[in-house]
Amino acid sequence: MIFVFVFLLYTAGYCYSVAIPTIREPSYVSLVGDCRELRYAMYGWGTDEQAIIDILTRRTYSTRLDIVDTYRRLYNEDLWSEIYWETSGYFRIALKALVLTEPRFLAGEMYNAMAGAGTDEDTLILCLMLTIGNHDTLQEMKREYRNMYWIDLDERIKGDVSGYFETFLVELVNRPEFDESVEAVDERSVERDVSSMKNFIAQYSITNIIDLVTGRSLAHLNK
Repeated sequence: MIFVFVFLLYTAGYCYSVAIPTIREPSYVSLVGDCRELRYAMYGWGTDEQAIIDILTRRTYSTRLDIVDTYRRLYNEDLWSEIYWETSGYFRIALKALVLTEPRFLAGEMYNAMAGAGTDEDTLILCLMLTIGNHDTLQEMKREYRNMYWIDLDERIKGDVSGYFETFLVELVNRPEFDESVEAVDERSVERDVSSMKNFIAQYSITNIIDLVTGRSLAHLNK
């Protein structure tokens, strides 16, 4: 049942977090110039990894996606495909997260976590936690997964994990969109849920606990 409490701790952190930019890009960015530098960094023998780092880690999410589009128009090549063949290991994974849309990246990581023998349960939880505050991202991730792997994400989860963990993940994947404003929280409903949660924990009724925590808004859970 530890995964339920990880979820609750994350939601508390999410509700108290403040959106502060972590990347401050230059006042002027040349998309064509960035693409040319990236192309040169991966052209011929060897790869100039520092040049790639200097560009992609100093551009915002929206600018990086513009770079990907511009690169495709200039060279008729997919930037991620170029990076894939020129890099490896964790460096490749980090760059993948920088040049793909968030939903596409998370869909791929969900797939990798369930591919082959065994399951990377930590990655499954992390990917879903990263979508918990944005319903649009969750829905787009599910569409990307379906388009890339020809199976619905919740069905793939059901075929790979089992028990309460399966129930928890499937409920998160199919979690409805909530009004996350503090004003929308019903204090009396929160009190009832607190009382119910105490009873569920005492009875070790994990299914009821999962239903409660995945069926409430983050603002409600934070109360």
